[in-house]
Amino acid sequence: MSMIDEKEMVLSKKTLPIWVRYMLVVSVPVLLFFGLANIVYPVIMAVLGEPYGFVVNVALTGLCSLVAVTPLWVFAKTEGASVKQLVGLRKPEGVAWVFQAAGVGLGFFVVMALSYFVIHFFTHVGTNETTASMSSYPWWSTMVASFIVAPVFEELVFRGTLFGYLTYQGYEGVRVRRVTVVVGAVLVAVFFASLHVTPGMDVVSAVAGVVSLGLFSGVLSWVRLKFDSIVPCMVVHAFYNTPIVVMSLLAS
Repeated sequence: MSMIDEKEMVLSKKTLPIWVRYMLVVSVPVLLFFGLANIVYPVIMAVLGEPYGFVVNVALTGLCSLVAVTPLWVFAKTEGASVKQLVGLRKPEGVAWVFQAAGVGLGFFVVMALSYFVIHFFTHVGTNETTASMSSYPWWSTMVASFIVAPVFEELVFRGTLFGYLTYQGYEGVRVRRVTVVVGAVLVAVFFASLHVTPGMDVVSAVAGVVSLGLFSGVLSWVRLKFDSIVPCMVVHAFYNTPIVVMSLLAS
């Protein structure tokens, strides 16, 4: 019996039914992040205010991220995968990847910004909800959220654990996948984009946001595959947020 056959037999005996794993893959991250963003955050900020509310929110984001991905880490470990490889926790060689990732992040922002301006010009619907809401927070909290919290925790959950688990990244000698790379990237993009839709957004802004963030997620999944690491994904995410931070600070 070959190594691949042995590994596939182990997978079939040790793992939960596929529908149970899919439910956990979908529901745990989505429910945790949706509840955190739309319910917990406003309550904490209203009760504690700045800066304590922001500090608590950051801590909760990290905690919920760990809770969301821990079941998948456990499943992957029991299936014989390397959790470190699954998540993509490795630094690419050299330094060229830093400039490449920065260019991808800034370039994608330019494309999306032009698209938003076109939408705003033809529909006269505001597309500045993000910068307006961010400008209401102190500059330091905006920078921490944009350059640390969002890139690190969101990439750890979405392009790291979720994408890695769905597409069998980190599994040695296994031919089969839960889904193809394309399907996995699409599923992650849908989850990622949907979680950024907030109550009170108009329809045009919500649809534009879902489409643009879905495309951005697809780019990040491609970066994850290209470098076999989520570190460049974090850099791309941070540089994509850079112009947003600048505009929010100017608006304040």
